[in-house]
Amino acid sequence: MVLSIIVPIYNAEKYVEGFLDSLLKHDISKPEYEILVMDNESLDTSYFILQNYAATYSCSKVYQQENKGSCSARNALLKKVSGTYVYFFDADHLLAYRALGLLVREAKRRLFAFLRFDTITTTEVNNFDQKLPIVVPTDLNNPNESDYLEQNSKGRMETWWYLVRTSFLTQINLTFNYNDSNGEVFITVPLLGSAKRLFQLPISVHFYNQSDFSIMHNKVMGHRRMIVQNLHGIIYDFSQRIARLKFSQVTNSVIQTLEKPKDIVVGFFLFKLLRSDISSNKAMAYLYTIMKIGAYTLKLLLMKIFLD
Repeated sequence: MVLSIIVPIYNAEKYVEGFLDSLLKHDISKPEYEILVMDNESLDTSYFILQNYAATYSCSKVYQQENKGSCSARNALLKKVSGTYVYFFDADHLLAYRALGLLVREAKRRLFAFLRFDTITTTEVNNFDQKLPIVVPTDLNNPNESDYLEQNSKGRMETWWYLVRTSFLTQINLTFNYNDSNGEVFITVPLLGSAKRLFQLPISVHFYNQSDFSIMHNKVMGHRRMIVQNLHGIIYDFSQRIARLKFSQVTNSVIQTLEKPKDIVVGFFLFKLLRSDISSNKAMAYLYTIMKIGAYTLKLLLMKIFLD
């Protein structure tokens, strides 16, 4: 089997049929890939819908566990994969028609450790062109980590924008550390630091649906408090990793490239903190920790506050 697609699910009945259909309508045989879905004790009909699909499509396998978060679900599914490559997907995502066949063929052809592609953001569940022409250049390069980061300085870090070799994940013993919807951002940095065969497909095959329930738009205070807490941890760990890289052989441009997504996370953290109901004492404790590690975005914000 070439590819295992991992999908954590929680209360996603609105999206289940859409993402499964987008993963099933492809020009490759079903034995070449599997769809592994972990339901985190959904309170809606998600699990029932998943079971119906699993009964119809042998490549679709559904599991259920106590709700410990999306990253815990991914770690559990990683132990069940059969594919040579792994693709981390989410319930509110879609894949362009015929894209899986393309990705599987590239996997067989290039034997990469890491293959990244582009994405399109949408607000409509079915807003993707099933006749989208996909043409892959024949002269893809194979950069090292430094070259890759320099060539893709605007690249995001989320895992749903790349495939990774399963044996490579096992070799470096990498798992998701955060049981929340942000943990997938952070696993990419050590992956890039260890991968020897990196490729970038300059095409958009992935579609991300921004809904009222997504991380960017969810207004439930409990959700915001959780996001603030986890973003705080991610900023700290991200800064620690960058600090360690400064003592290695990577170039300054690589460090600057990694600073960009860290700054984005800091900005997102501040936005969620200001819009949460977290107490002022707790908020100041968060900010003090971020100040100690010298988060660049926060420095600019504090300078603006005091100068104004």
